[in-house]
Amino acid sequence: QHGDQVFAVAIGDVLRIQQVVVKPPTAEMIGRLGIMGTTILGDGRPALILDLLSLYVKKVVKERSTPTQAAA
Repeated sequence: QHGDQVFAVAIGDVLRIQQVVVKPPTAEMIGRLGIMGTTILGDGRPALILDLLSLYVKKVVKERSTPTQAAA
């Protein structure tokens, strides 16, 4: 929930559950909306940790700043 707006994220399937250590964003990622950090998965692959609330807020701000077209 953000203010009076409620949102949800649909998840089609959970492949596995694992504990990870979230590392803070690197200098290149700081300021990129929607990225909370990174982690290294058990198999050695890197993964981004998303900040879903900031992605939602970005979408709302974009929608509010885009003028709506009048119906003909």
